[in-house]
Amino acid sequence: MNTNNMFEKETGVQKKKIRTTTIIGLSAILIGIILFVIGSVFFDKNTVKEKLKRVSYKNDFADDKVSIVDIDIDYGKVNVKKSSDGKFYVSAENVSEDFFAEVSGHKFVVKSDDNTISKNVLYNIFTSYENAYENAEVNIEMPEKEYNEFRFELSAGKCQLSDVSGKKFVYDISAGESRLENISGDSMDIDMSAGKIEIVNAECKNAEVDMSAGHFNVDGFKCDTMNLDSSAGSIEIKSMENSGVFTVDMSAGKIEVSDTVTGGINADMSAGKFGYSGTVNGDVKIDSSAGEVKMNLTNPESDFTSKYRMNVNCDSGRQNISYNCK
Repeated sequence: MNTNNMFEKETGVQKKKIRTTTIIGLSAILIGIILFVIGSVFFDKNTVKEKLKRVSYKNDFADDKVSIVDIDIDYGKVNVKKSSDGKFYVSAENVSEDFFAEVSGHKFVVKSDDNTISKNVLYNIFTSYENAYENAEVNIEMPEKEYNEFRFELSAGKCQLSDVSGKKFVYDISAGESRLENISGDSMDIDMSAGKIEIVNAECKNAEVDMSAGHFNVDGFKCDTMNLDSSAGSIEIKSMENSGVFTVDMSAGKIEVSDTVTGGINADMSAGKFGYSGTVNGDVKIDSSAGEVKMNLTNPESDFTSKYRMNVNCDSGRQNISYNCK
């Protein structure tokens, strides 16, 4: 058989397959556009909003056996504080119908999981998530004591939380603003995707802070060890007493630590600025790929030739270390 004829036949088959695939792909895109347009025309936000009814809620619980607190809110303004009489109080406005609070066994639970909104794709496209919740507000009062576990999760919104203690303290906010005051625990895990967290007077043994982007401000934090992981953002820490090693893993951003005493520093920076003012009672190891390292230490320089080690490496950037600073 002629080789040229065989090649021409194979090429023709390949072209036909490509044309078929292209037609199928374009048809699928066209069908998707048509369905989207039809949905846009017949979509009635008011009808959906009517189904997503907002309600008020109020309840209280008297149970001195509660050792676990689990609060999980989709969206809104949340206030958590201590109660005056040893009871649990929950009140809410403009929340979804599936909002509830209960005491089950040793567990106090407050949850709002509006699956109707999350599953309604058209509603999410044509209506802002914030408007759907119309200023939801949740107020929680709890007996002041140390719980075995305190867990708080907020998808988006604002939170004010004060006078809470949990041996295991977990705070997770995806987006929004938070102010945490007078909090304590053995282990403390704080996770923020985006937004701002302000902490005033915190105490724990081991602290884990994970921040993707935003602002993290601390005024008064006492702990044994602090592990800070920041992808990008601005971090300001004042008056920290850290008896163990202060560990930092920073991709980009700015960290300023002042009026602080730590038992050592171990920092790994890809890019950004790291500033530290205070005392270090241990080894210092800082690796910076690109950025600036500035340290104003109260220690005499002799501390890092006799007792501790000072190892600061900046591949690209500046480093400035001063001693005997007051």
